[in-house]
Amino acid sequence: SEMASNEKQNISSGTMSRLSESRKNNMNKASKKYSISGARTLFTVLFRRLLVEVEQKPWLREALCVSAYTMACCILRLILCLLMELGKYKWHGEREDGGVTFLVGSEVMGCVSYLSKLLLSLLPTTSLSSSTSTGSSADADTTSLVVVMPGLIFTGLLFPMQSYFKCPSCPSLPVRITEMVLGRLTARRLVSVILPIHFASAVLGAFALRMLLPSAMEQTALDPIVYSEKNPWTVDFAKEVLLTALYTVAVLVAPELLKLNKISMGLVPFLLWPLYRGAVDADGLGSSFSPNVLYALRCVSRHEEVPFRQSSHLLGPIVGALFGGKIMKMAFPDPRDDR
Repeated sequence: SEMASNEKQNISSGTMSRLSESRKNNMNKASKKYSISGARTLFTVLFRRLLVEVEQKPWLREALCVSAYTMACCILRLILCLLMELGKYKWHGEREDGGVTFLVGSEVMGCVSYLSKLLLSLLPTTSLSSSTSTGSSADADTTSLVVVMPGLIFTGLLFPMQSYFKCPSCPSLPVRITEMVLGRLTARRLVSVILPIHFASAVLGAFALRMLLPSAMEQTALDPIVYSEKNPWTVDFAKEVLLTALYTVAVLVAPELLKLNKISMGLVPFLLWPLYRGAVDADGLGSSFSPNVLYALRCVSRHEEVPFRQSSHLLGPIVGALFGGKIMKMAFPDPRDDR
């Protein structure tokens, strides 16, 4: 009888312990479920609140647009660099260890390489020479690097970002400066709001992308644009001023012409094709038309300010935008200026 009672007690204690463990597990699952749902609810509330703030404050919408624009441009640079690496692949050959590559894989990579070369041949590119020294000047090796003109990268995403964030103007600093000359915004607002927003938002966008991307991709996407310093500073500065003045006029006029003729806005970057090929240094590299992004890449990747020899490509677009505004005011004034 004692053994039976002990067995009953053991069974009852075991069942109670199992019941308590199942209750604890159910409570933990319920708490996790409620915590996840609570986090989702909090995120939804914060996101809706952010949307309300963005709708009420245009400067915040412009800041988000510039940050997203900077990140998208860097990702586009990464994709183009990947296409260039794919374009270097050879159809057939031997591996470094002496083995022969598989036929199917070679054919597939060969097709991808051919398509990459075909796409890159349609884009405005230039060849930059870089020398690698091996101890003496006579042993220096000179290699050529093909790069896509930065103007195409930084212009192709302007209008998609503008339409997505519903901004009244495209997220381009030179265009905003030109609009100031046209009287669409005051000089005080440009200096106190627009300039800090564009530079700070570009830096934040590049820094956020640096935190998200792996180290190998980060170096490619956020690599600063370095221009040649062979020409005098004034020559590069004058080239930047001239090209940016034409660029701002084209960006403001081309969309209106396309609207009048009921043509898609996606053709605007193609209308600016000749400006992408305009060289602003001795190596034939074109202008970026985005001094804030140029500064952000240098600041985030190398943790330094733009040096004086490179400052012509930072100040030139700003001064060129002022001249572009003067041209717009004389040739294409706003309707309210005619009254």
